[in-house]
Amino acid sequence: MTSFVSSYLSKKNELILELNQINEEKYRTILIHISCGLNLENRKYFTLKTEYEEKNKNYYLGVVREYYYHSLLYSQDFVIKSIKKFVDEPNQKNFINVAKSMREDLWGKKSNLTINDIVIPN
Repeated sequence: MTSFVSSYLSKKNELILELNQINEEKYRTILIHISCGLNLENRKYFTLKTEYEEKNKNYYLGVVREYYYHSLLYSQDFVIKSIKKFVDEPNQKNFINVAKSMREDLWGKKSNLTINDIVIPN
């Protein structure tokens, strides 16, 4: 009986780690597109597919909207709400709130960072 419980818990932990890795990758991609949607010059800081090179800010914001709909399947409610708020009103403050909610989802801890702690001036 103990080996069954141990095996079950081990597989459950593996699944949680896998899901966390998938979410982390998706969240990273969303944040990159948000950053480029807010400031097209940020493209130079990321390795993007060549098909993205000639796109404008609205293209990146459209991709964020697409990811919003995908997030309905895998994200916590508070992450979905923060992405929706960004889609409705794309700005630096809402970007930071999206990042903070994603961190909380991935690591289970609230962030005390403020927008001034995070934003890099141009």
